[in-house]
Parts: sequence; structure tokens; C-alpha cells
Amino acid sequence: MTATATKPIKANKDYTIRAITADQHEAYLSTRPAASFLQNPHWGEVKSEWRNESVGIYHEDVLVGASLILYRPLPVVNKIPVIGNLSLAYISEGPVVNADVHISDVLPALTSYVKKTGAFELRLGLPETVRRWDADVVRKALKDDQYEHLMELQADVDYRQISIESDMVRAGFKEPSIEEDFGNGQPMFQARIPIESDAESVLMRMNQTSRSETRKSLKQGLIIKRGASLVHDFHALYVMTAEREQFTPRPVSYFERLLEVFDRSEIAHAEVIVAYHEDIPLAAALTIRQGDFLWYLYGGSSAEHRKMYASRAVQWEMISDAVKYGCKWYDLIGVPGSLKANGKTSGLTMFKTAVGADVVQTHGEWSRPLIKPLSLAFNAYLNRR
Repeated sequence: MTATATKPIKANKDYTIRAITADQHEAYLSTRPAASFLQNPHWGEVKSEWRNESVGIYHEDVLVGASLILYRPLPVVNKIPVIGNLSLAYISEGPVVNADVHISDVLPALTSYVKKTGAFELRLGLPETVRRWDADVVRKALKDDQYEHLMELQADVDYRQISIESDMVRAGFKEPSIEEDFGNGQPMFQARIPIESDAESVLMRMNQTSRSETRKSLKQGLIIKRGASLVHDFHALYVMTAEREQFTPRPVSYFERLLEVFDRSEIAHAEVIVAYHEDIPLAAALTIRQGDFLWYLYGGSSAEHRKMYASRAVQWEMISDAVKYGCKWYDLIGVPGSLKANGKTSGLTMFKTAVGADVVQTHGEWSRPLIKPLSLAFNAYLNRR
């Protein structure tokens, strides 16, 4: 892990930012169970095409926050003077800070720090959520032609988070647009199942079809296996799904690296789960568990034996894990903002809410240009890709 600055940089009288070790970073995150695995220093090792470092946020020499920063160089030859050494600084689901620390007070210190390390732009997606919609409300809206976007629906709003966004604007950050589909980076809208006292409570959140198919899956005699050694069976099913749904799959080496890296984590656990029928893999998932969350990151299934509902059995296994380990949320990752019935991904939202997932709006990814011409050129390059 590379630390790009060794001397503390003081942006104001209150906070100091300096590099910390991965062990120090994980030790801090162990006290913040709501923190995302995207802030785990081991995630930086998975993203091998980015440079990464862990930084601590200090107030009067007391550690009050931490952040994983990823650095992506400009798409130019690094031998070009000055420009070749500049990079985008990216913080996903961070920084993570103590409950009594205001994010807006930390932003000047973070901005100054990454600028000093050679960043032409700071992009970050703050933790916490702004709005939350009940699963049943979203399901009904998907069947109602009068609604086109989640933002048209009545939601539970966290007005403290709204005020933080006002602070971001005053600090010079550009507000993300609220899109219908998935944009670059982490999705703004996430599907999360709240975990209550037992798995049966989660089952009762599902719609009738999902509940019935889940129960049927548990009577099919499917064999559930776990472990990193199953990564090739997982990957074969994942590639089958990519071909059916027409997306570009990641290579198996990416998943092997992810599993190997998180095996060294003290606070997170990555796992492959596969459902078999007579030694034939039918459905699989790759999960990460950390603190209050269990995330369903990737999945795949065979087109064979559909009536065995193997994917439901794998989902039930993950839900049971979330209950077993005391998680508060089973996170199904992103959904689009669009509610249009003919939308490309409306089926994804229907599936995730049908299994009981509420939808939350995160802050999305905000950007702060530090060298405006380079920031504009880099974002134009990303939009053309």
C-alpha cells in the first residue's frame, strides 16, 4: 500500500490529515460498523489499476475519522512533465468519521491534502442516505404509469443529510445529476433489505411469488457449498448470465484476487456460495460481509432446471447469513432511478423490491475540480468511453 504524503497537511485549525497504515485503518473501521467495504483498505488492493492510500483524520492528535483514497492517473504518458504525474482522487462511501464530526468541516482538509499529493480533481460519494422508499411503495409505483422516477414518490427524508449537501455546494463541490439509469461510479440508488429478528421476518417482506419460490427452493434437495475453491464454478455461471443479459463479465482473476485479498482482512469476509443439483452448479453468488452489512456483489445462474429455483436458495442462504452474523442490512447494490415500465432495468428494481428490499438514495458522487481544464478534459474522456 502506497502512502503518497508523509508530512501532515493542516488545512485549518481543527483537522489534520495524514497517512496511516492499513492495520490502523481497519482498527478504526472496526469501531464504525456502518462503514462500507469500499472504505476497507483491502478494497484498494483489489483495485490494482488504481494507486491507493489510507489516511487518518485527526483533531488535536486524536483519530476521529479515516478514508481510503484511490488515485487514477490521467490517460497520458507519465513522462510528460507535471501533467503525467497528476491523478483523480476518488473516495467511495467515505470519509468515515465519528458521529460528532461534521463532514463539511473535514472537507477543506481533505481537499488540501489530495491537491498536495497531485490530484486535479477530488471525487467522493459520502456515506449515509438521504431518502428511503418502502419496498411495497416502489413495487406499486412500477405498475403505475403515472410515475417515471423514484424522486416523484413520497419518501422518508433525512434533513440533516440535505443540509450536508448544501454545505458541499458552498465548499465548491459539483452536485451529481439524478439520472434514470446507472451513471459512472457507484449507483446513487441502492436496494437494501432491513434484517430483523429472524430470517422468517425477511421472508414475510417478500411478495407472494418470491416467498413461494423461495420455499419451493428449500424442498428441491439442492446442495449448498461455500468457499474460495468454488470460484471457477461461480465464474462459469456468472459468464452464462453475462451472455444472457448482454454485459461484459470480469475475468476470473479479478474474483480470485478479491477473495485472496479479503481473506487477510480482520473485519470483513468475502465468500462464494454455490447451489448444486447432482454436482451440477445451478446458481452462485459472491458476497462480502462487514459490520452491519452483507453485500450481494455478483451472481450468476444456469438456464437449466429453472423450476428448482436455485437462485432463490442462494438468496435465502445469504439472508440467513445476515441474520446469523447480526447484520442490519442485506444489500443488493444498485437500482436505477427510473420507474418506467419499459425501462431497460425496471425488471431489476422489481426483482429486488419483490424480495423485500427498500430503496435508498445515497448522496451520489460529488466532484471538486482542483485544476479545472484537466478536470473537464478527463470527464469528457470518461463520457466518450
